[in-house]
Order: sequence, then structure tokens, then C-alpha cells
Amino acid sequence: MKSGVNEFVLNKKVKEFIIVVESDIAYFPKKELVLKDLILKDVYYILELIYNINYSYSDRTNDLYKLLSKLKMIDYYLFLSKEKGCLSYKRFLYLSRLLRDIIKISYGWLRSEKDKNKL
Repeated sequence: MKSGVNEFVLNKKVKEFIIVVESDIAYFPKKELVLKDLILKDVYYILELIYNINYSYSDRTNDLYKLLSKLKMIDYYLFLSKEKGCLSYKRFLYLSRLLRDIIKISYGWLRSEKDKNKL
């Protein structure tokens, strides 16, 4: 298996984030079904992307940029959920903090890949 410490930490953090997000969006109103589905779809997609990046042998930087863009979209969806009253401000802050940690690790992984490609 071709992976480093960052990937394992990232997998763990994303899995924890999924559990928390699933429990929080279970209480979304039925009229916000589209927003709920977008969040779930993208959260599972980032986990899939992490596994794909982790096992790929080609240039990973494009996939890492995809991962970061999806993470930013999830951040926006969470903000939208707070604005629509689906999430309390306290839960929004908690989820944003978890997501911020995932984004930081992903940026570190991207920097690492860029450094590898320069060599």
C-alpha cells in the first residue's frame, strides 16, 4: 500500500466527520432534502477521493485539487444550512472546525505531492 501518515490521519478525520454530519443532518426539515442530499453525497465523495488518491500511482495533484474543491463546497453547504436554520450556530462552528482540520491536512498533502513532483 502506497501511503503516508497524512493519508491515514485524513481517513480517520473524514470518517469521524461523516458520523457527526450524518447525525446532524438527520434533523433537517423535509423541505431541505436537496441540501441534505448534497451534503451527504459530497461527504462520501471526499472519502472515495481520498482512497482513490491514496492508491493511485499517477500524478495526484489534480485529484487533490478536486478534493479541496469538494471540501470548500461542503463548507458552503454547512454555512447555507446555518443560514436556513437547519443547523444551530454552535453545531455549525463545531462542524466547521472539524472540516477546517480536514482542509488543513489536505493542503499539507497537496504541498507534499508538489514537493515530490519537483524532485
